[in-house]
Amino acid sequence: MFLNELTREQQRAFVILVRQVMAADEKLAMQEVERLEDIYRETGLPSETADAPDVVLDLNYMFDTARARAVVFIELVFVAYADGVFGTDENRKLASIANGMNLEEDTRVDAINWVRRFMDIRKEGSEIGS
Repeated sequence: MFLNELTREQQRAFVILVRQVMAADEKLAMQEVERLEDIYRETGLPSETADAPDVVLDLNYMFDTARARAVVFIELVFVAYADGVFGTDENRKLASIANGMNLEEDTRVDAINWVRRFMDIRKEGSEIGS
């Protein structure tokens, strides 16, 4: 949704973080895979292979503006909610990433609440006329 605001390098690092969030609960849901495919389409990045990097070393350096950090966090919350369940392991992983980016607590809370409202509205819209 907002990934166009990130640089190419930031987008590649973001995909690594997406895979970390997806792996956090040790369950791979089809909705998470579909969300990852959407991310590849949105960014224009090629799908990665198994030997792709799996670590982003300095999150605060990589995502060097408050807006970039907010975009990354919002988009990661979408990934965590992809399967309809925002689990404890995913929440811990998101908190770890947010801490690594020095993301302010108010921004974290605002992002999570916004994504929840967005998901509720999207669900409500999909039920219209059915």
